[in-house]
Amino acid sequence: SQWAGEFSSTGVGSDKFGESVAISTDGTSFVAGAPWQHQTLNWDVYRGAIDIFRHEPTGWVLEASLFPTDVVLNHHMGYSVAFSGDGRFVAGRTNGSTNSSHPSGAVYVFERTGVT
Repeated sequence: SQWAGEFSSTGVGSDKFGESVAISTDGTSFVAGAPWQHQTLNWDVYRGAIDIFRHEPTGWVLEASLFPTDVVLNHHMGYSVAFSGDGRFVAGRTNGSTNSSHPSGAVYVFERTGVT
């Protein structure tokens, strides 16, 4: 059998794009974590992100970038990701917050709504 590479991305700066990845069961979408993604305009806050890609006839396109709903210092969302088989739900784990002496993690769950 043969494999063909169709997509590659280096992310932005040192955001660790691709630290975790998951693909839908039908192979038409995938998600990639970027846990060291910076908050816009504040390079000291690593909120993290999950990017969702959709396969089109011309190749893979970025459909959405998901971010934590609360900005917590160094949350690093995207260390691990999960994608429901139908692509309706995406979950992302954080590495923990450094806001206290007892860092705690979090899991964010996002739901696709509407038609893309």
